[in-house]
Amino acid sequence: MSHCIDRDIDECEGEVIRELSTTGASSSERCRKHRSAYLDRMAKVHRDVNEKFPGYDVPGSPPPAWFDPTYAGERWDEDD
Repeated sequence: MSHCIDRDIDECEGEVIRELSTTGASSSERCRKHRSAYLDRMAKVHRDVNEKFPGYDVPGSPPPAWFDPTYAGERWDEDD
């Protein structure tokens, strides 16, 4: 039997299904109500990040002026 991971927050509504996260990096089981709330939260996070880093999710976009590839061995994109 599936259990919504947010069932302790408040009462669940709808079928519990396993779905990928908005990044596709993981999956979790949520009821329809909590999935909708999760998507609303993540949409705000993605808007905020895109405001601060325009084009961050566009392949080939230039890094921001403050980005330093020598810091912690990071890369801006996979082609670096």
